[in-house]
Amino acid sequence: LASRASPRAAAARALAAVAGDGRSLDDALAAETAACREADRALAAEMAYGSVRWHYTLSALMGRLVVRPLPNKERLIAALIGVGLYQLWRMRVPDHAAVSETVQACAELGRPRMRGLVNAVLRRFQRERDRLLEAVMAEPEAAWSHPRWLLDALAADWPAHWQAIAAANNERAPMWLRVNLDRTD
Repeated sequence: LASRASPRAAAARALAAVAGDGRSLDDALAAETAACREADRALAAEMAYGSVRWHYTLSALMGRLVVRPLPNKERLIAALIGVGLYQLWRMRVPDHAAVSETVQACAELGRPRMRGLVNAVLRRFQRERDRLLEAVMAEPEAAWSHPRWLLDALAADWPAHWQAIAAANNERAPMWLRVNLDRTD
């Protein structure tokens, strides 16, 4: 059997392509998940879309967890750490699996020496989760996961509803199913 791509590595590569190359997330995910199993494509998509949705919060967390900022050449590792933090914070992936699989993805991304850093950051988040989340949620950009300029514009235009609008922006899109009535079976 041929080796299949890990969904965490695929999500990190897609996020790095969005941040570094300006690609759309849909296009980047389609390219990066082509080698994934079908079930893993959905997992990679959830991690990538969730990491983009909560980018400002995850960036604030990463800023508190990573002692020295990662250089631009490590954009892939920054994206992978974001994927790992998203799993630990917002997904129902067991913590041990999220950490282990995210650390293992370093090798697939060609950065095996970064395993220690990724492991340390994710383990520290596990230990200090409540304190870290409380600290970053005191920052409006992290609390609402929106840039400050957008929060200011929403507050100016809809002073009574800006918080509801920002919260709605972070919701997952509803799922729609359509029945094809032309099929007889």
